Amino acid sequence: MTGFVSVAADNRSAGLAGCRTAAVLVDAESRLLDLSPPTEALLAATDPALAAERITAAAAMLSAADAPPAATVTLPGAEADSTLTLELTVLPYGQPGLRLVTLRDVSLEHNLRQALADSRQRFKDLVEASSDFAWEVGPDGAFAMVSTGGVLGYEPDDLVGRQARVLVLDPPDDGPLLPFETREPIEGYEFWVSDTAGTPACLIAAAVPLFDAAGAWCGARGVCQDVTEARHRDEELAAARNRERLMAYVVRAIGDEVDPAETLTTAAASTARALDAAGALVCRADGRMVEAARSGDLPADPPAEFGDGQSAIDIETGDGSWITVATRLRGAVNGTICLWRPSGAEPWRPEDRSLLADLAGHVAVVIEQAAQHAELERLSSTDTLTGLDNRRAFFAALEHRLVAPGPAKRAADRRPGALVYVDLDNFKQVNDALGHQEGDTALQEVARILGSGSRRGDRVARLGGDEFAIWLEDTDAAGAERKAESLLTASSALIRFTPPGGKPLGFSIGIALYDPAGGESLADLVARADEVMYQVKHHGKGGFRIAQAGQGGGA
Repeated sequence: MTGFVSVAADNRSAGLAGCRTAAVLVDAESRLLDLSPPTEALLAATDPALAAERITAAAAMLSAADAPPAATVTLPGAEADSTLTLELTVLPYGQPGLRLVTLRDVSLEHNLRQALADSRQRFKDLVEASSDFAWEVGPDGAFAMVSTGGVLGYEPDDLVGRQARVLVLDPPDDGPLLPFETREPIEGYEFWVSDTAGTPACLIAAAVPLFDAAGAWCGARGVCQDVTEARHRDEELAAARNRERLMAYVVRAIGDEVDPAETLTTAAASTARALDAAGALVCRADGRMVEAARSGDLPADPPAEFGDGQSAIDIETGDGSWITVATRLRGAVNGTICLWRPSGAEPWRPEDRSLLADLAGHVAVVIEQAAQHAELERLSSTDTLTGLDNRRAFFAALEHRLVAPGPAKRAADRRPGALVYVDLDNFKQVNDALGHQEGDTALQEVARILGSGSRRGDRVARLGGDEFAIWLEDTDAAGAERKAESLLTASSALIRFTPPGGKPLGFSIGIALYDPAGGESLADLVARADEVMYQVKHHGKGGFRIAQAGQGGGA
């Protein structure tokens, strides 16, 4: 401690040499006069000049009239980051103008207190970093403490004293207790509350109960974190995944359908199932909306509104509700898809409308493909000039009609009918004298005459050249005769195609009656009709003959 204080050896021995307490002696100007041996040991590891400066400064401060009873001095220790903390107290000394300053080492106490403060601050920082707010409720269920910053738009003062339960949306009447009421430690408790704007917010809490000395519950404390955005993201992700799953289901169902004629029905059925609808209706745009396919249980009157194809619209009726959206392809509406739910079913949700609007694009393609398929079918089964069935389509339909009925056949398939063969008389002279264009016009007029008065189930065909055929459904001999007579009468309209000096254009008609009980083949039926038609040709033309079922000729 050389240099810490300059005093004569005899003065020192007369001062604090025998003092067993760490202390220093200062004069009225707070100059160091002496120090006790324990002080030398206490301050041995410090800087003498710095120790003298800080101790005398503290002594001067403590000597003031309004000074506190004690002061603290901190000195750097011998080791890095170590400190010596001294508590200084000033006492009067025996001689006038002198004061005794005692030094007490409070380094451990100071370090402990600082460590505790640091620990508390660290804990506070961790709690606030890991949660949105910490809280404590008392035995009355009201907030007793809310951490700085508040929560859900509330300031701490807005919540302290307020019942915690009233913030909770649909609090449970039974079952697990809320975190504010828990009687046992809980973690990961998720519940919904209302913020200051009344908007639902999702919190996840960890809490512990509080008990008094007698073991009675006296509140709870815990932390909560606002996970509303995460839950909304989870919901959106789940909705997106479900949407993808339903879209994939409908698209796969349509793609797996091997019969092009059934794709629209499959589209309707799969869309209805995907959106939990009672039924679905698909229409195609043909000047107006025309039903193309349906599935499920639908009301008699479908909707008349279809929107613009951008989004689905709702149509409420007395017995249920529709959502419907127009389908668009290459910028134009080509149809619509409509879904139906009866009264009492779940109402349509925004995600239902959105999914239907997305599916409408796929349905639009199916409508177009079905229309193209139908057109190809029509072209392959239709005579281009007259619009009648062609030979292939006519005989294919007739073959199906004449299949020997089994026990599961409908009654309509057991009814009689008649095959009418019509051959034009003197048609070659029309082409030769008037030209093929006029001949084509004559054939078109023949098609009109033959198709006039056709009934449901009847079929009319151009077999080729100037040969035509008619199938008369559910017809007996009398009905066939009336039809033949009406055709001969109507053939007078063909007189205008007779060239000057030529023979009149007319019909030779052969009719073969069909008895479903006879099991006659199509080939035999055709042969009989053809035979009696040529009999008419050979006996002057312009008439008809009927071959009864099972006969090779007729009257």
